[in-house]
Amino acid sequence: MQQANGASKLQQWSQAESFYRAALELQPNTPEALDGMAAAMLANQQTLEAVATYRQLLRVQPESVDGWQGLLAAQIQAKDITAAQ
Repeated sequence: MQQANGASKLQQWSQAESFYRAALELQPNTPEALDGMAAAMLANQQTLEAVATYRQLLRVQPESVDGWQGLLAAQIQAKDITAAQ
């Protein structure tokens, strides 16, 4: 997770996504890794994948403010206005 967070801070989104994905293979459904991976996907313009990952995060941690904000941002970026309402 340290490598993933470091890559995110440096805005190395593809590398960050790879590190978050590896972290999720070791510990599936870890909220921090799901949030980080979704943010990296969104930064890489992978909006549909980001939406799906934020939804997964919210199934694991429904009270996640970051998850709800990220999901809304991803839906707007995907131009899915009806879902974002």
